[in-house]
Amino acid sequence: MKLDEIFCLKNRHRFYLAGHALVIIVVILFFKFIPERKWAALCAGTLFLTGPLFVLITEFKVQLLFKSFSTYGALFFLGLSAIPIFFLRITNWDQAFESLSLFGFSGPELHHISNYLFYFMLMTFVADSMLANYKRKQKIDI
Repeated sequence: MKLDEIFCLKNRHRFYLAGHALVIIVVILFFKFIPERKWAALCAGTLFLTGPLFVLITEFKVQLLFKSFSTYGALFFLGLSAIPIFFLRITNWDQAFESLSLFGFSGPELHHISNYLFYFMLMTFVADSMLANYKRKQKIDI
């Protein structure tokens, strides 16, 4: 079975959106049930890395990498947020995240920016889903 058949090519953007909504819930649960914040952050960071990587791999497999908004949303989030914050946390394991800084931004400021980049990525999934629906409808109406 091909990847586009598994994820139903026409609905994959909704799948991305639902998957990342689930990530938010799971991350909240990590911080609720894992007593050590550093370990909860490590688990959360892993999810924030793997979700966009999954999007990029899927877009590559269906031969639409760099042809969708989702690709750019995932790349921006990974490159400007998930990877830098993850490695900042890992390389400074013994320090409180609040005391860390990168490119002149404090840990909490980076986290705040990361939230907006995550929302941006989610909006690219919505945009691609709407565009796919529009294209399907145009084919039907012709």
